[in-house]
Amino acid sequence: MVDIEVYDSITDLELSNNNHKLKVKIMKTWRRPVFNNPKHTYSLEFVCVDEQGNRAQGSCLASFFYRFERFLEDQNVLTIKKPLLGSNGGSWTVINSPLKICFNRESQLALSPQWSGSRHSFSFTDFRTILDCQASRTSSIVGTARHSVANSFHNSNLFINDSDIEEITTFLDSFDQQKEEDFLNVTDFMYYAQVADITKTVVVLGTIKLVNNQWFYMACNHCLRKVDSQLEPLKVTEGEPGSPREVVTYYYKNTDCNDKKKVIQAYPRYMVLLKVQDSTGTVDLTLFGSEAKKIINKTALQVFDNYTLDPTKKEDPLAINVLDEIASFIDRRYAFKINVTDNHINKRFKSYTIKALTDVEMIITALDEKYFKLEEVISICDDNVTPSSISNIAKLNADESESKQLKHISMTRLKIKSFLPCLRLKNKVPHPTVSRHQRESLMESLKGSF
Repeated sequence: MVDIEVYDSITDLELSNNNHKLKVKIMKTWRRPVFNNPKHTYSLEFVCVDEQGNRAQGSCLASFFYRFERFLEDQNVLTIKKPLLGSNGGSWTVINSPLKICFNRESQLALSPQWSGSRHSFSFTDFRTILDCQASRTSSIVGTARHSVANSFHNSNLFINDSDIEEITTFLDSFDQQKEEDFLNVTDFMYYAQVADITKTVVVLGTIKLVNNQWFYMACNHCLRKVDSQLEPLKVTEGEPGSPREVVTYYYKNTDCNDKKKVIQAYPRYMVLLKVQDSTGTVDLTLFGSEAKKIINKTALQVFDNYTLDPTKKEDPLAINVLDEIASFIDRRYAFKINVTDNHINKRFKSYTIKALTDVEMIITALDEKYFKLEEVISICDDNVTPSSISNIAKLNADESESKQLKHISMTRLKIKSFLPCLRLKNKVPHPTVSRHQRESLMESLKGSF
């Protein structure tokens, strides 16, 4: 006879009991930064629900990440033994409950393959039950309704079913409008050939042609920097070898972390190196964690575990050239938002970090129009006028009237350049003594003459 596991309900949690046993589903996780030091994580917060639909808030301190962090992922079903019950205080809480699920060294977590509760922890009531209810639940109120969305400092989840309600449609459209506004109007649009001479955030448009073999790095769980791979990792095994409870954890010494004396746990984080092309050339872009996850739909840890935990796959993720999930990027066209800093100019860094990307057809089409208008403006200049020399004029708004003005200014510069040698010869001024500032001033003063 098979013993049936009996689990406590979240509503049955009591401080006097130190041996609670729960089965819960993680609905949402987020990281809480250290006060005044956002680069470091203080705790991993989460909201969970049991099979009866009762919810609770939980917290795992960074000091216990080495044991529990790998379990605390969205949609994971866990069995929790001997949780530590803390106070769910503060001026604002995610869950209206006096107790919070925490962990200590005696706590035990394990993945569970079975779940009989609601997928999204919703509790639905059929219409007949509502209509058969005899008690009066109506009240009279006087006021004005206002549509809004409330969220916490850390995060919020919003579930919206397909609906023809005008307010919901407008709300959903507002997110696309914000992205469209950012890519088309807020941020400057440029060619790859132009980004080498500026220091600001710009939007570029291009096709991914190559993906580098290196698709991830082992990141410190404190500062996200790369751990020292030259050091031999410290291997710690919990549970009996060969048993289902055996858990192997690797620890590293990270010499770049602010806490240099701490032995930390490392985990894979996306770092996808892309070579992107437009009509002016190619540029190297780097796609990190959250942005890579948006288009791969998996975390780097999930992809990594797919090759290390699946017994049917013998590949070493470190030796894989290009994963199938990442190879699908090739020959796809995106708009990239990148940040060009002083280091790119002073230290000649040629790789740029992707802050955001999109392949929304409407945005790509609108950028294409700007792309061809900029190309049209540049094409009227000869070899003496490079694209970067007119970048200050043709930044974004290259409509028809501005294109005509740009053509006039570009041709004026050509005439001035051809006139300058004659002027120097007449006044017997050697070429090297004419500074760039003097030359620009002279060009401005002579514009009216042409």
